[in-house]
Amino acid sequence: MKALLMVALLITGSVFAKDVNLTGKKISWLGEKVVGDDHKGTITVKKGIITLDDKKVIKTGTVTVDMNSIDNKDLKGEWKTKLEGHLKNKDFFDVEKFPEATLVIKKVKAMKDHKVEVTGDLTIKKITKPVTFMAVQTPTTFRGDIVFDRTVYGIKYGSSNFFKLAADKTIKNDIKLNFDFKI
Repeated sequence: MKALLMVALLITGSVFAKDVNLTGKKISWLGEKVVGDDHKGTITVKKGIITLDDKKVIKTGTVTVDMNSIDNKDLKGEWKTKLEGHLKNKDFFDVEKFPEATLVIKKVKAMKDHKVEVTGDLTIKKITKPVTFMAVQTPTTFRGDIVFDRTVYGIKYGSSNFFKLAADKTIKNDIKLNFDFKI
């Protein structure tokens, strides 16, 4: 009887689970200097699936970003091309060697007012670190911000933790990602 009940629960759980494809979606990014001159843009999800349970709450997911898709939105022409090239080179994300970054969602804890606390592993430049962030998840959307310290992923360029720089040359260590996915 217990075995039959276990099989029924497994089948029922998988019938109601739903995978949501995030491939091709955009994630916004923000990088800031200590004294103004912030830059913002987008990156594209190369492949991404989040799994919802029968109550349409996120259970797990994996989102892989195409680092070659780094796109700056606040500059134009030559300056835009220069910044995108610099972000893709060895000073920052070394995209030729590390063309992907990945977030694996391990745990989602429901809070009040559609808020969820998401815990997962963020991998950049083949360095994996745990990350926790708050998001809002409704039956039709999943949105929030992920803030991470770039220096723990070996991205030290312009960081006051490693270099003595004039304030207008110092780049903040935290990078902010913003996502707003329809699910």
